[in-house]
Amino acid sequence: MKYRVETDSLGEVQVPMQRLYAAQTERSLHNFSIGQEVMPLEVIKALVLIKTAAADINLKRGYIPVSVGTAVSFAGKLIMDNFTCFVPEFPLHVWQTGSGTQSNMNVNEVMANLATLFLYLKQEQPTLSDAAAAEQLLDLLGTEKVGELLQKAEIKVLPNDHVNCSQSSNDTFPTAMHIVAYSDLAQLKISLRRMIKTFGPLISRYKHTYKSARTHLQDAVPMSFGQELSGWQALLIEAETAIKNIEPSLLSVALGATACGTGLNTPDNFSEDVLQLINELLQEREGNLAAVSPFAFRKSTNLFAALSGKTALTACHGVLQALAADLFKIANDIRYLASGPRLGYGEIKIPANEPGSSIMPGKVNPTQAEAMTMVATQVIANNQAIAMAAANGQFQLNVYMPLEIYNFHQSCRLLNETILSFTDHLLAGLEANCAKMQANFNASLMNVTALSPKIGYKKAAELAQEAHKNGLTLLEVVLKNKLMSREEYEKLMDPEKLSYPHGEMLS
Repeated sequence: MKYRVETDSLGEVQVPMQRLYAAQTERSLHNFSIGQEVMPLEVIKALVLIKTAAADINLKRGYIPVSVGTAVSFAGKLIMDNFTCFVPEFPLHVWQTGSGTQSNMNVNEVMANLATLFLYLKQEQPTLSDAAAAEQLLDLLGTEKVGELLQKAEIKVLPNDHVNCSQSSNDTFPTAMHIVAYSDLAQLKISLRRMIKTFGPLISRYKHTYKSARTHLQDAVPMSFGQELSGWQALLIEAETAIKNIEPSLLSVALGATACGTGLNTPDNFSEDVLQLINELLQEREGNLAAVSPFAFRKSTNLFAALSGKTALTACHGVLQALAADLFKIANDIRYLASGPRLGYGEIKIPANEPGSSIMPGKVNPTQAEAMTMVATQVIANNQAIAMAAANGQFQLNVYMPLEIYNFHQSCRLLNETILSFTDHLLAGLEANCAKMQANFNASLMNVTALSPKIGYKKAAELAQEAHKNGLTLLEVVLKNKLMSREEYEKLMDPEKLSYPHGEMLS
């Protein structure tokens, strides 16, 4: 591999010729080869977005030369429009400096060198259009020609003075975190809404399918399966509402705080103008998400809190933990009710997606439920890590930010994907085993609750105990003790009246 020499404030560094990144990125790769987790690409995209908008405002206000500002803006838009082509340029690990400075500089370096190449091509080919320049630059990616041309270029776009102008890692990185988290929640809401809607037909279909409830894992009074389904759906609706209520807190961002919250080296109203442009770009580029959660990022009213605390991110992930707990409960209920098929509860049937055992022929397992409970467990663990990280914002800066956004993004991605998978591969094919539900309903001794208003609690308890001791049904002990006729008993045991005692039916 051939190398070129790049420099930063600490001196010279050898960088592979084919790479757009420069000295600080290479130093980070050398010093932080920890784990396999790389900075989420969504964070990189958000940083590119911030710097592209900042370049436009810096250019408009005359803080950077016109040619440089134009080139940086061009570079940012080229990366955003062809992001997959640039992925190799963003290789840094999550486990780096806690401020995310190295990832911020990684983006600064890539955009600076791409802008430098753009200016070089324009200088060498004065009539070259921007579209043609973009095509040539994309063809150069990953080749040693990148380094060769960078060494020839006379006009240099600088990562700190130009791309990072009017900014600091300490305000761009947390701003990028909020952009990513807000977008993640918007995507999660789409999947969650789909799961909620999938419950609708099931509730209608089974509102007159009756079964015995269970409390304390013991037999309880009757209910309809539709009611049980509606309970699961309502938990998800509550989670959806909680997300909608908490997500606006992410719209308040740290941009403009620079190093410690004072805004040193940031012009008046700079962040306001940049954020307005960011909102416009996001509305344009993220149309499907913008329809769910409109982008309206604004400067935090207290930038010292924005840098040192992570309240919004922590609170939002707390809602994700609550959703994970609900999904865990729903998945477990379903897999227990589907247990069997002959020796378990066996009250519902779930799709047979794949063979369940390498040794037991014909076995089918509730794999989607198992996957969902594993995801929920991971999200709950992520919540603990985020809470601990947020608690450690010493003095003017929290230095656990890469961990926080990595865990937050992972939680959203896992929840989003497991919800879609569970909905498509299990929930959509869920069926009630009506015969088993009816048999359990008939056998339940807790139906005696319907008799207690007529014969009293004590006598009803005695009947249940007698039936259980002697292996009889409730009807058999009622008739044996001549407490009422079969007709009276069956009228009291009408499953619809027991399940809907006040007449409310599910819609």
